[in-house]
Amino acid sequence: MINFDQASSSFPKAPNLPEAVAEFIRTGASNINRGSLNISYEATQLVYKTREYILDYFGAKNKQVIFTKNVTESLNLLLKGFLKGGDHIIVSALEHNAVMRPLKFLEKMNVSYSVIPCDEKGRLKLEELKSLIKPNTKAILTTAASNVIGTILPLRQIGEVAKENNIPYFVDGAQLAGFLPINMEVLGIDVLALTGHKSLLGPHGIGALILTEEMGQSIEPLVHGGTGSISDKFDMPKTLPDKFEAGTQNLMGIAGLLASMRWLAEHHIEVLKNELALTRAFIEGIKKMSKEYPIRLVGLDLEESGYLFDISEIEESLNFESNKKNYPLLKERKLLLEKIKRTPVVSLYSDEVDVANLAFYLESEGKIATRVGMHCSPSAHTALGTFPKGTVRFSFGYHEKVEDIEACLNLIKEFFHADI
Repeated sequence: MINFDQASSSFPKAPNLPEAVAEFIRTGASNINRGSLNISYEATQLVYKTREYILDYFGAKNKQVIFTKNVTESLNLLLKGFLKGGDHIIVSALEHNAVMRPLKFLEKMNVSYSVIPCDEKGRLKLEELKSLIKPNTKAILTTAASNVIGTILPLRQIGEVAKENNIPYFVDGAQLAGFLPINMEVLGIDVLALTGHKSLLGPHGIGALILTEEMGQSIEPLVHGGTGSISDKFDMPKTLPDKFEAGTQNLMGIAGLLASMRWLAEHHIEVLKNELALTRAFIEGIKKMSKEYPIRLVGLDLEESGYLFDISEIEESLNFESNKKNYPLLKERKLLLEKIKRTPVVSLYSDEVDVANLAFYLESEGKIATRVGMHCSPSAHTALGTFPKGTVRFSFGYHEKVEDIEACLNLIKEFFHADI
């Protein structure tokens, strides 16, 4: 199988992940904060180390890590716990349903939202952001990168507007975390929602929410229950992270996430090189093909996106080899987000054929996995003009090769000559 559906969930995972999870099951599968066995203390220490590593990795000084089961739970916790009746929030036109469905639910509680529009290629109309701010605007929330077309949003610029207006900035990091570093301090991000199973190369069922103690105190818990702390009270503890971590946590997922993030930090440049090479080869091939066949790229192409392929410049700006230990904290990481404008996610559309048939052909004839349809983001497809038909999405990881891209492009050509 050639897996060009990495944006749904990365596979293969980080090579060290299976053994890390197995080691926890073999030697430390106890609960935290709930026992006096050595393995319970060791599990507690594992969770502590993972929290600290995540804070370092995302440049999150003086913040807390709340473990969840995925980015959707993180966003639900944030939105439903923070927003109250009469509040207003600003989101982008490229949001996933992990944001839009909670907001639709909250509309019943008199919470309103405004949308930062984008053009037909997915470029955010940032100049309209300030006009959307109201006296009751409580936050700005955007995805870090579109899961439909791979465009990275102007995070630093949005963060600056939020700071100027004393409004917290929330970011859904599902599609960017792991592909490029995100430094919350540099980019002005107040709350970051994460999932482990995409570009962080971690296991399913583990996510996180990074926020300050102050922000945490302004949010109501989504789940209530036992925490192993202040057990003589019926009320949830006020302290973080206990306030938001009722019940037993996914400790195997936490063990796997720590291992995968450590592997990724060590191998990030080589992973990035490969994913950039695959994306470039695919987009260049599609651009040539679109002159002859009824298939087109949705969103920005290479030139329009300002896509950077001189990986040596990235390595130099990070001084990677001599600063591996400090890599997650380097402020120069912001250069990556200013030069590389898209993730390895590419969508194709056709006016003449059903792209679902193309996806089926690639799978049946070449065992090439893609994703077709709405990608849980009807807002983005509406803005891009691909609603309700949707697109066929290709997303690339560290394992595939340029030869796989060539095979895929050849099969796309064959599809247009096949009798289907």
